[in-house]
Amino acid sequence: MAGAAGAQGYSADKPLGMTAQQRPDYLAHAGLEQRLGQPLPMQAQFTDETGRTAPLSSWFDGKPVVMAEVYYKCSMLCPQVLRGLATGLKSTTLVPGKDYEVLTVSIDPMDTPTDAATEKRTFLSDMGRPERTGAVHFLTANQASIDAISEATGFHFVRVPGPDGKMDQFAHSSVIMFATP
Repeated sequence: MAGAAGAQGYSADKPLGMTAQQRPDYLAHAGLEQRLGQPLPMQAQFTDETGRTAPLSSWFDGKPVVMAEVYYKCSMLCPQVLRGLATGLKSTTLVPGKDYEVLTVSIDPMDTPTDAATEKRTFLSDMGRPERTGAVHFLTANQASIDAISEATGFHFVRVPGPDGKMDQFAHSSVIMFATP
């Protein structure tokens, strides 16, 4: 009889799956907007995993930069993005620090340098290059700096409620970006 009940719930004016195809209103501002050639906010202040605060420009030295915008307390998508990036970089012949730099920026102003240091250790282990610690930087920042880099890169995210109802998660795209000198 379960099939009959399911058939009764269907109507031509409300096709099955319709709600699954609609984007919830709270996600209207999450997504990615291509901003090729857009300069980054090099004077915006960030703090690395050691606690050093400096302008974004201090982590750029004329090499290409592989970038990811994530948040360090994420238990869903962000660890997969970072693991995928580390695995991909591990399989190249390019050398971090010589050929490129790696920069991750947290989109959560509540993330701390300690959170960044923990994620960096995992990333270096996944990348198989623990000796390249100086070429990999995990940054945190205040909301103004996060907004500045997100606006420049077109990386749009929104804070959403977690399973406990607290607004402690973010809806965002899964993307790796490249910045060139």
